[in-house]
Amino acid sequence: MANTIDVDALRAATPGTATVAHLNNAGAGLMSRATLDAVIGHLELEAALGGYEAADAAEASLAATRVHAAALLGGAVDEVAVTSGDTASFAKAFWGFVFAGGLAGGRGRILIDRIAYNSHWFAVAQAAARHDVSVEVIPSEPDGTLDVAALHAMLDERVRLVSATHVATHRGLVN
Repeated sequence: MANTIDVDALRAATPGTATVAHLNNAGAGLMSRATLDAVIGHLELEAALGGYEAADAAEASLAATRVHAAALLGGAVDEVAVTSGDTASFAKAFWGFVFAGGLAGGRGRILIDRIAYNSHWFAVAQAAARHDVSVEVIPSEPDGTLDVAALHAMLDERVRLVSATHVATHRGLVN
């Protein structure tokens, strides 16, 4: 049986839908009442205790979030990080890679899709400037999705990273 989405329930749980038709969801959609209550509650905790103390008080909740995310994704808890958003997540993961050195066949390569966020492109450009790596764009199909066959043909022992967007919230494309 396929999962269904109860649109009426989601709208009822999201106060802003009563007054606007909000279509600009690229990382800043309308908040649900539960999200709004959690944010306001944490700000009140910071006002009462201080920022660091409120962060300490929220640690158990963040730990539970990592447990639930790991279960949802089929991974281990130590493989889940909670960050402030895509740019922070990508930067933390990206700069953990080793881009050059000891490569068979010469210069290292980074493959990136056309629809990556600008912040991803900036990091990739910095890596190319700092390390002996080239940056190559993964071709797209006519509808804009990733050309998987072309990506497969690009893979070799010099590829240090493939950066491909699954769901582009800024363009609505799903790979």
